[in-house]
Amino acid sequence: MRIKSEGLTFDDVLIVPQRSSVSSRHNISTESRVIGDIHVDIPIVSSPMDTVTDMHMADAMEAAGGIGILHRFAPFDERLRMVSSAPDVTFGAAIGINEEQDVPERLLDAGADFVCVDVAHAHHDDAISTVENIDGLVMAGTIATAEAAEDLIEAGADSLRVGVGSGSACTTRVNTGVGVPQMTALSDVAEVARGEDVTVIADGGIRTPGDASKALLVGADAVIMGGELAVCEESAAPVTPHGEKLFRGMASESAQIDMYGDSSMVEGETFKRPLNGSVKSLLLRYQDGVRSAISYCGADNIYDAKDNAVFTRITDNTVWRNGAHGDR
Repeated sequence: MRIKSEGLTFDDVLIVPQRSSVSSRHNISTESRVIGDIHVDIPIVSSPMDTVTDMHMADAMEAAGGIGILHRFAPFDERLRMVSSAPDVTFGAAIGINEEQDVPERLLDAGADFVCVDVAHAHHDDAISTVENIDGLVMAGTIATAEAAEDLIEAGADSLRVGVGSGSACTTRVNTGVGVPQMTALSDVAEVARGEDVTVIADGGIRTPGDASKALLVGADAVIMGGELAVCEESAAPVTPHGEKLFRGMASESAQIDMYGDSSMVEGETFKRPLNGSVKSLLLRYQDGVRSAISYCGADNIYDAKDNAVFTRITDNTVWRNGAHGDR
């Protein structure tokens, strides 16, 4: 039996405040590099899920200061038309590992700025060979270990998407017992990527601006969000007659039936959630939280805050006392 070191997630730690000379949080930059030479003002990426990112969502993300990744769960001709007809927007396009070999090239030629190899377990021979065959910017994921990072970087990945079983609509950890808590996974992958000019994208488990701040300061360059963005007005999710948005994991029963005609191993769920404002309002709220976290680290940008960041391990009692608790 081999047991690795203890794994930590967002609720297991807090960022320790440092001495600061920051005069105003409004002067703090949240600019960050997502992949290659592509930078964003707000380090948030919309997830390549069919209830999250279509071209309308990608356009809204770019306008608000983030970036979107178009989902791959549609016939290729439809995806290609979507990319070809895109306005002047920076975005990525997701691909699977079982698609025709020329799919990445065709999407990039049509206007996508990068491709995202989108698979639940990217530390796999097929995913690695897919990355090796792409001539262009490629984000690979999802992964959760340093070993996976090393192999995908060697294969040519420009960005690594981190998070196995951590998404809000994902049941992988419950149904399989597989995963690595996000703070540990991000720290391990970032340590490998740091010296290789490869970016790290945290995918899953972001429920609050505080979670995003922890992900960024432990080593991520941006965070992918699904559930939070799915309920925004611009998302690809359909609106129910009751004013709700549908959000589902891509390994959910309904998604598998729509894609493949049946379902085998279900590792996701489907939800209906109330519509909750615009992409811009959500991104600005998260930007405010990240700016505050940066200032608490005595820095005025994400890069310096990473260097300054110190985390402290907390107990369940601290978790219980986090947030407003006057009525407890």
